[in-house]
Amino acid sequence: MKPLNLPVDPMEDSQRLMGELLPTAKLLLERYGEFFPMGAEIGFDGEAQHVPAPEGIDQTNTLAVAELLRQAFAIRAEQGELRASAIIQDLMALELDAERGADAVSIEIEHFTGYNVTMIVRYKRLDGHITFEAPFVNEGVYRIFPRRQG
Repeated sequence: MKPLNLPVDPMEDSQRLMGELLPTAKLLLERYGEFFPMGAEIGFDGEAQHVPAPEGIDQTNTLAVAELLRQAFAIRAEQGELRASAIIQDLMALELDAERGADAVSIEIEHFTGYNVTMIVRYKRLDGHITFEAPFVNEGVYRIFPRRQG
């Protein structure tokens, strides 16, 4: 399916993707204390959906899980079936921030319009509940859609 000439707001799509992923991440953090990378996408039909990690891989290798999700999204983008994608990861599961003891998730969001960000969202645990803070937003790495020129 080719991209349709629909008015599309990358910020609105990003909010929808975050709305798909953050509640699930919160639930898993509260219930299990961690989670494996997860994805969500919006097709050109406007439907948002979760994308599970591919089966048959070592689920404990979080970097491999995230990379396989990226590869699946890139294939769908090449085929013209993908409007936006997002991958959320628990940074504590990656042990990237273990020295400081910070609890945070990373959310990579890419949009076919060229909008591309990586958000770091710190969270606090209190009495078994998770509270997310405001995201820290950085320019993302172009992995799914090619960088737009100009």
